[in-house]
Amino acid sequence: MFAQIHTLTGYSSVLLNRDDTGMAKRAKYGNAVRTRTSSQFAKSKLRKVSADVEYSVANLGDLAVRSRETFKREIALKLIEEGLEKAPVVYATVAIMDAVFKLSEGAKKDRKEKEEKIAKGEADIIILLERGELNILSRSEIEFMKGLVRQFATDATTEQAVKAANDYLANREFKANLVLAGKSMSLDMAMFGRMVTGDVLSGADAAVNVAHAITTHAQATEVDFFTAVDDLVTGIGDKGGAHLGETEITSPLLYGNYVLDMRQLFENLKGVDNRTDVAARLSRNLVHLVAEYVVGAKKGSTAPYSSADLVLVEIGTRQPRTLAEAFRNKVGPTLGEAVSAMESYLRGKDRMYGGHLNERLVASTVDLSPVFGAQMCLPDLADAVAGRVATAGAAFSAQEG
Repeated sequence: MFAQIHTLTGYSSVLLNRDDTGMAKRAKYGNAVRTRTSSQFAKSKLRKVSADVEYSVANLGDLAVRSRETFKREIALKLIEEGLEKAPVVYATVAIMDAVFKLSEGAKKDRKEKEEKIAKGEADIIILLERGELNILSRSEIEFMKGLVRQFATDATTEQAVKAANDYLANREFKANLVLAGKSMSLDMAMFGRMVTGDVLSGADAAVNVAHAITTHAQATEVDFFTAVDDLVTGIGDKGGAHLGETEITSPLLYGNYVLDMRQLFENLKGVDNRTDVAARLSRNLVHLVAEYVVGAKKGSTAPYSSADLVLVEIGTRQPRTLAEAFRNKVGPTLGEAVSAMESYLRGKDRMYGGHLNERLVASTVDLSPVFGAQMCLPDLADAVAGRVATAGAAFSAQEG
């Protein structure tokens, strides 16, 4: 079962997602260059919505920790704050960290340089826990490893702590218990997955697939020339311009595409209590988030807050497919033209494949033809999606049983 979410969202004078040169991201598509926002941009925004927001993922459970310094900040320093001795904690944590994330040749070289600095008194041993790569760990995995270090380092010398850690890591119990801890997956990992390169952590395929959003129309950009004014310099010949700069801005109407794989979501939530309820609430929140909370960069200078003018959800067992092809031939930069192109494309797809296999639900600021399905307000649409997910969850659970 899939729930495909299609959105049309307009913005005015913004720079939502920049490339490495500071320009708006773009893509050549069909007969025009389009403004683009990346899938990573969207996923980051969806994950980071504040817990103060009703629809935040963080309101439903723990989020994963994504950092190069997780072992340092979330394990070692927390235990040192509890009163444990630094050296036993750090070296026991290093042993576990190296067991979870094997050292590459580059990392080995970096480790050697750090050890040399420590030997010379130029650095603190805590730097041994700083990694070069980003690690993604669930809260349950972090708490499990922190509990191990606490056990090994309490009332122990450095040598005793390291020996206890290495003895434990040498048997299969560590891997089995870490995998067990990982079953209680952080919700953002359950949604967006985790790729792992070793055999200690458990990976997860994404249950929510996110496409790069593109404009329905050709990209139209302009250069915004700006100045920062020095309030205290107003002399003759100096108008107070302390800084002069320029940036690119656009006013895009973006087509967004998100796919929720219900079976994969339930698989990822196996270790979560009441997973059917959690999955249903996650899907409800996802509809609201993609409609209202994909907020861009340069908040202070462009206020890039907008909400979708159309949210179309297709639910069924049919293989998901994008509706971006409705805009391969660019349309004008208005909602009416985009809706008309999408309607024509849907009618063509229905003629070819049959329109009865997917249920369509839609919320929109404009009146739509019946081809879009039952039209309702966004809260009702989100609740309807949650209900379909709950029904699918019950069916999946029955199959497992």
